[in-house]
Amino acid sequence: MKSHLICILLLAWKLLVALEFDSLAPQKTISGASANSYLGFSVNSAGDINGDGYEDVIIGAYSPSTGPGIAYVIYGGKTASFSGIDFANMALDPAINGFTITGSATGDYFGFSVGSAGDLDNDGYDDIIIGAPNKNSQQGAVYVVYGRPKSKLQNIDLSSLTLDPKTTGFMITGNAASDWLGYPVRGGGDINGDGYDDIIVSAPQKNNRQGTVYVIYGGPKSIMTDINLSATTLDPTTTGFRITGNAEGDRL
Repeated sequence: MKSHLICILLLAWKLLVALEFDSLAPQKTISGASANSYLGFSVNSAGDINGDGYEDVIIGAYSPSTGPGIAYVIYGGKTASFSGIDFANMALDPAINGFTITGSATGDYFGFSVGSAGDLDNDGYDDIIIGAPNKNSQQGAVYVVYGRPKSKLQNIDLSSLTLDPKTTGFMITGNAASDWLGYPVRGGGDINGDGYDDIIVSAPQKNNRQGTVYVIYGGPKSIMTDINLSATTLDPTTTGFRITGNAEGDRL
């Protein structure tokens, strides 16, 4: 009985010591580049965007009034490789720890929503999706950026670089002003079983806040293209489909 009590006391002491040391361990924090950048308003998994076997993360800083929003992609890796990040004093290196995607204009709310798109083009690298719901008088836009090996990834500034659907990614533009396309964005998995992941984007303000959800199919890079929903009708057999809310104010 006495030996059992001693064993229990030893185990309790070891647990307390472990908890104490754990509380002293340095925490890995990520700090924004400037005041009012709203870093972390949206955070999500980026999937494995560089195909190295480690999941990556994507963080939005939509900067509503101080500059173009930014999405930060930070690579995963072994625990020992992580350290705190302060974007006011350091920049990500696409060949080492991650990269940035900067929106095209102040007020677009680029980075308001971010996430993994899954592997849209089935090339073995996960892709990412970013919403800018305030773009063009709240018409909204969604950007898909393809994953690639680290050696080919780069920082992207959308004010000076146009995504290429055959190589770097594509853009989806909302149907009308005040739709707020991209307010939420999500990867949808392989919804039609064709081997390519699909995406889901929402315009909750469309039609007096009735709301509409668009499902857009993935496919080979060779057939991907920019989509302007004001000029394009999705085809459920080839490109995708939409789901419309039941009544005004539903904000589907």
